[in-house]
Amino acid sequence: MKKNKVTIIVLVVLFLTPLFYAIWLYNSDWRPVTTSNYGTLITPARPLSEFSLKTISGSNLGLNDIKQKWAMIVVGPANCQQACKDNLYKMRQVHTLQAKHQPRLRRYMIVTDNDGLPVLKSLLVKEYPKMIVVNSPQKEIKKLVEQFKIDDNDVVASLHRIYVMDPHGNLMMYYEKDTVGTDIYKDLKKLLRKSQIG
Repeated sequence: MKKNKVTIIVLVVLFLTPLFYAIWLYNSDWRPVTTSNYGTLITPARPLSEFSLKTISGSNLGLNDIKQKWAMIVVGPANCQQACKDNLYKMRQVHTLQAKHQPRLRRYMIVTDNDGLPVLKSLLVKEYPKMIVVNSPQKEIKKLVEQFKIDDNDVVASLHRIYVMDPHGNLMMYYEKDTVGTDIYKDLKKLLRKSQIG
């Protein structure tokens, strides 16, 4: 009889300990430190201001034209060196791998100058025909690029980051240039699967 009492007490303690621990964690405002994404979250998400730009094909492009879809955005000079080319390639592969979610995601490049533009145009036509590229007017480009600064000292065009913008026009995440494409793909796959917008 005494053995049964001890067994019951042990079982009750075993079952109640996790409950009390969970209550203690909840009341102490404890939250996990790590997140499961590979990119760096921009908190709070940063809404882009209205802009009026021209694409390299001469079309008008404003903030309302890029809202309603998720977007991957790179910023850089027209003289697209290896880090820039790597980002364009990663973005294309990530976009392609989204399968049924491809129409919900667009790719943009903001060109910060026009030196070497003919070579960039040739590369884009040949390798990245679905990339939307804006390059003018340069005064508006400069104002827009300022909004991509994470730190005051950032020289955005030389950082080779890939930024993610949500369908409401908010910058919400970015990837450093050494982030591998499969990690970006995993983040965006999860984002597109869970999101009801865009």
